[in-house]
Amino acid sequence: MKVGFIFPVNRRCGISVYAHGCVHALSRLVSVEQLDAEECALRPARPRAIIDNCDIVHIQYETSLYRFGDRDYYPAVCRMIAAPKIVTLHEVYDDPPGVFPRSRITGGGPIVWVRCAIWDARHPLQTAQRRHAARHWYAGRVLVHSQAQQAVLSRQGADMSRVGIVEYPVRNSARPHAWDFRPGAPLELAAVGFINPNYDYPLLFAALDAMKTPWRFCWIGGIRREEEAGLLENLRQEIASRGWEDRFAITEWVADAQRDELLLRAHICLALFSARSNSESLATMLGMQKPVVATPLPFIREIEERHRACMTAEPNAAAIAAAVEQLARDAGMRARLSDALERYCAGHSYEAMARQLFDIYRGMAGA
Repeated sequence: MKVGFIFPVNRRCGISVYAHGCVHALSRLVSVEQLDAEECALRPARPRAIIDNCDIVHIQYETSLYRFGDRDYYPAVCRMIAAPKIVTLHEVYDDPPGVFPRSRITGGGPIVWVRCAIWDARHPLQTAQRRHAARHWYAGRVLVHSQAQQAVLSRQGADMSRVGIVEYPVRNSARPHAWDFRPGAPLELAAVGFINPNYDYPLLFAALDAMKTPWRFCWIGGIRREEEAGLLENLRQEIASRGWEDRFAITEWVADAQRDELLLRAHICLALFSARSNSESLATMLGMQKPVVATPLPFIREIEERHRACMTAEPNAAAIAAAVEQLARDAGMRARLSDALERYCAGHSYEAMARQLFDIYRGMAGA
């Protein structure tokens, strides 16, 4: 069986990291052809020749990956694929974060139509995503990563007979690392990922301010796009204004090996997202088998409730600080979390996910 795997091959983003892991694991089970999303959209001749010889094509979907200039190329990419198509959705929301919800536009008669048309023109990515969803992403099968995402699609009227769940995998890259925190010493805290507006930095600063235990914090990562440069500068100014230069570090972009070394030094990781429905950075922290305190977004609550692999706390400074300090002093809690993390990583490897995908491919190819 030959599978065409369409994703942003050379882009620095979570979907690319995920897709490369998928391709590596799947290559042990099937023949996989890597196809770059941008090339499929803008220079389709070579990809089309490869796709014509594929039994299945698996598209990694995020609307912006297929939009260039003012044109949406996603329908054209799908139309050139004759083989059965599977699409994996990575971010699924009732209402897209960061913009006024279209669902809350009000007005009578033609007024609401005009307002919706203006909204559509001002939000081309969200408008394109809604149109793709109306066509079920042009695919015979749509995969999401959680029951929370599946529930969103159900509320939006998707054909649920074609929606499946393949939980997000982790790279189990942890090495034995004894808990070495001593009372009175700084508690080493960390987060990993791109500086981005969907992480709740005000909550992070407030929680650190509320800590009674001495701490050091390391943000392992930097900006992905120039649009986030202002956010990074704001963070640096906030650190300086608090006099935290010697205890709050931002590494900027680091290689995976250095990232893992820095994560190994951390006692506890903080995943304080304000709006996410999935997270490569959370998977990285869990894969290192680090205790994680997180905000209770639906997909994170699902991991906590089903697998006990992380700990959530209400999104306020006192609750986050209390959860971190409870983990630091409660050896029994850490042991239970460690056991759950070990089970979670064993059951959510890329190899386990590849076997799930292989069964889906085989069923679709047979049909």
